[in-house]
Amino acid sequence: MSASRNSESRHRKRQRGRAQKDTTRALRDLWSVGPAIERDLQSLGVHSVAQLARRSPDRLYRQLGRLTRQRQDPCVLDTFRAAVAQACDPDLPVEQCVWWYYSALRKEVRTATDGQARTRKRAPKHP
Repeated sequence: MSASRNSESRHRKRQRGRAQKDTTRALRDLWSVGPAIERDLQSLGVHSVAQLARRSPDRLYRQLGRLTRQRQDPCVLDTFRAAVAQACDPDLPVEQCVWWYYSALRKEVRTATDGQARTRKRAPKHP
């Protein structure tokens, strides 16, 4: 029983530590968030890391496009994904904190989807 209490106690301390980090971290403390991305986030109503943790990067990207009435570079989406991931997990591995990690993931998904589309197009038609 004491082992489970110990485990539970460690879990609570970790959660408390994360909550404290969220109140002390500013948006600019996140990797890949510079002045321009910070302005974009603030124009979307995101002023803190805690607020960012509750937002969807894809929705932020679409909202920014509507707000500016301009098509945004897909790397902005990747930056939003990196920032939200860090906001949700302060202990995120460093390699997952940078926007180009999410660019690679996005391109892998697109390549896989494109390959499936080509395969479907080449499927023989039934007589």
